Amino acid sequence: MVALGFRSPEGLGAALGEGLVPLRYADDVGRPTETYPLNPNGSKGGVAALCSPCGRHLAIMPHPERGVTPWQWGWWPPAWGRPTARGWCLGAGLAIKDSG
Repeated sequence: MVALGFRSPEGLGAALGEGLVPLRYADDVGRPTETYPLNPNGSKGGVAALCSPCGRHLAIMPHPERGVTPWQWGWWPPAWGRPTARGWCLGAGLAIKDSG
């Protein structure tokens, strides 16, 4: 993969076909998207990460560590109420660091 794409048009299809794309930017209904701001870098097919065939190595474009606390998130569901520090110790962005 190179900046915003693959070296050849077949690259994306091969990566998807081999199961090497574990994360994709998605729209509100879960479809991969290339549309900003849902996909901040415009990557083809919404690719947000690539992994090695064995799954041991992960290269990720998003920065989950930048969403450690809820008030750092770019979007907040209105039904959740106003984001405050009370009741929050760790956000979802930090959970990825504690997963393995």
